Amino acid sequence: MASTTLLFDAAFAIASSFVFGYVGEISRRRTSNDAESQRALNMFSVWWFSLAALTLIGGVESVMGAFGILDIDIYVALVYLLLPILVAALWGLVYYLLYIY
Repeated sequence: MASTTLLFDAAFAIASSFVFGYVGEISRRRTSNDAESQRALNMFSVWWFSLAALTLIGGVESVMGAFGILDIDIYVALVYLLLPILVAALWGLVYYLLYIY
């Protein structure tokens, strides 16, 4: 039962990550007339792409848990991989929100 729940969670997370990546691509393709607005749009797309990567890695962790791969070293490596992506995501979102403000 728990592995079924983890696999459902993984499928939902992976599907969500593709949706977030698609929104990031739409945001990346938008253009603006001035450089400051374009930089804000680019940082907003960094937010969406980072959110997609974070969600995808969470889905990979759920798949690993569903198949009984519970190695702490792999988990720590994934957490270390998540940290710079999380910093980039927050950086992109804060930059965009400060521009809006």
